[in-house]
Amino acid sequence: MLNCWNLWLAAFLRYLCLFLLEHAALCLPLIALRAKVDNRAFAMQEAFFPTLPEEDFSSANIDFLLGAGFGVALLLPLLQIGLAFAYFRCGHPWSRVFRAHVTLRELNR
Repeated sequence: MLNCWNLWLAAFLRYLCLFLLEHAALCLPLIALRAKVDNRAFAMQEAFFPTLPEEDFSSANIDFLLGAGFGVALLLPLLQIGLAFAYFRCGHPWSRVFRAHVTLRELNR
C-alpha cells in the first residue's frame, strides 16, 4: 500500500511539473508582447514622442496579466497539493485503512 502511495505521489509531482511547463509556455506570447511594447515605447521616446495614456494602460494590463499568470502558476500547484493531502488524509474512504497500515508498519520497526 505504501508503494502505491509513493507511485501516486511521483505521478502527481510529474503532473505538477507538466502543469508549470504548460503554463509557462502559454505565457510566452504575453512575454513577447511585453517586449514588443517596450521596444516600441523606447523607440518613440528616442524620437521625442511621449507615450499615450492608452499605451500606458496597455502596458499596465500586460504587466497585470503577466503577474497574474505567473502568480496563478505558482499558487495553483500549492493549492492542488494541499487539497490532495487533505483528501488522502481524511476524505478518501481508504484513508483510515492506509493510516492504520502505516502506523502498524512503523510500530513493527
